[in-house]
Order: sequence, then C-alpha cells, then structure tokens
Amino acid sequence: MKHPGNTTSLLIVQVEPPQKMDGGDYFYRTHAPGIAMAQEEGVYVVNLTSQHRRKAEIMTHADILILKNICDPDLLPSIRDRKNNGKLTVYEIADNLSALQPWNSVYFFYKNKENLALVNRLASS
Repeated sequence: MKHPGNTTSLLIVQVEPPQKMDGGDYFYRTHAPGIAMAQEEGVYVVNLTSQHRRKAEIMTHADILILKNICDPDLLPSIRDRKNNGKLTVYEIADNLSALQPWNSVYFFYKNKENLALVNRLASS
C-alpha cells in the first residue's frame, strides 16, 4: 500500500448493513481485513453500519470507500461524486445474492427483484 517514509495518511471506510458482530461473516469479511489494512503506516480503517448517523460525512472524507452488500439508492449520487473527484469506491458482493438459500437471514430481502436490481446498479456504478 504505502512505501516507507511516506507521511501521507489514507482513510479507508467500510460500510455494510447491520449484522451480528460476533459471527464469522463479520470477522472474516470486515474485521480481519480492516485490521490487516490498518497495519500499514498511515492507514486508518473505519467500519460503519449503513445506519450510522454520520455515515454520509464520514464517507465523504474516505480516500477509499468499501460498500458491502449495501442496498441504498441515496448512495448513487455519492458514488458518482466520488468517481468525479478521483476517489476509489469498491462495491463488495459477499454472496451470490440471486441464489441465496431460504435459511439465509437476507433471503427474503434479496428475493425481491427490485432490491436485487438496485444492488446490481450500485455495484456497476
């Protein structure tokens, strides 16, 4: 990520839907990668849920924004603005959302074709 002697800081913000923080999904997909990225000198990682009251402000300051399975049409203008300003936005699809098992806690949410279409639009943005 950064070369020794570089004094520039880098803010990485990971945003995802609320979930149980004691489960494997959170640990292996968010917590552990965040810790690994923050090991680099000058790299700071903030993990937020999509319901955080100051998420818009924090996301604006992010050098790198990672959106994980977010389904929020209000983010489309932010993604466009970030792209226009040369800021990296990454959309992570953590599951095959069009083929979830019925036991999965988000099955009924993504069974709705409009939600699935919005996720695909956000990811392609």
